[in-house]
Amino acid sequence: MWWRSRTGSKLTQSLPSIQFLRTTRVLTSNKILPSTQQILLALLFAGLLSLAFLDHQLYYLAWFAFIPLLYSVEHSGVRQTYILGLIAGLASYTSGMYWIVDFILISKGYTLATSLLLAFVYWIYCAHLIALLLTWMQDSRKTRTFLIRLLWDKVLW
Repeated sequence: MWWRSRTGSKLTQSLPSIQFLRTTRVLTSNKILPSTQQILLALLFAGLLSLAFLDHQLYYLAWFAFIPLLYSVEHSGVRQTYILGLIAGLASYTSGMYWIVDFILISKGYTLATSLLLAFVYWIYCAHLIALLLTWMQDSRKTRTFLIRLLWDKVLW
C-alpha cells in the first residue's frame, strides 16, 4: 500500500503533507500570460480570418483560421485562453472591420478621436465573443456556468 515502504514499516506523518505540497506547486505553476508562440498563432488566426472578411473569394480561410488558435490554447489554463481569445479577437476585428472608423466619421459626423474610441469599444465587444467561446470550450463546469451567465447578460443587454 502507498503508506508502507518496501520493508513494511510505516512512513512518517509528514510524507502526505510533502506530497500535497508537490501537487499544489504543480497546479499553481501555470503562467497567466501567454507565450510568444501562442500570441503569434493567435495573430495568424486573426490574419486568416480578416482576409476572409475583406475578400469574399477567400471565404474558405475562415474554416482553416481556427486551427492555429485552437492549437495555441490546447494546453492553456482558463486565464491564458481568455487572454489569447481577446488578443485574437481584437486583432481580427480591428483588421477585418477597419472601415467602422470611416463609417462613424461619415454617418455621424464625429471627430476622428471620438470615432476611433467608439470603434475600439465595438472591437473589444466583438473580441469578447471569441474569448468567451474559447474559454467555454475548456473542460470546467464552473467556467461553463459562469460563461453561460456572461453570455446571457450580453444577450439581454
